[in-house]
Amino acid sequence: MAGIPNIFLDAALGPASDPMFDAGEARWTASSGGELSNVINTIAALTAPELAARREQARNYVTSYFTPVSQDKLELFLTA
Repeated sequence: MAGIPNIFLDAALGPASDPMFDAGEARWTASSGGELSNVINTIAALTAPELAARREQARNYVTSYFTPVSQDKLELFLTA
């Protein structure tokens, strides 16, 4: 199913590794089992329009983060 919400479980075991750290409202984070349960309940309580808006924000974030591969972009990457 497309658009399933992702929750970053920050166990504080090392450097932050949340791939969607800058995604704003499109992301959820929990640092304990209790917080994880609260986040899941929060997501479950969202209305369909609210969830759709967050899915769209996540889609926009990922689309802006990744760009199509082109020869010019590959050359920038390979010469860096």
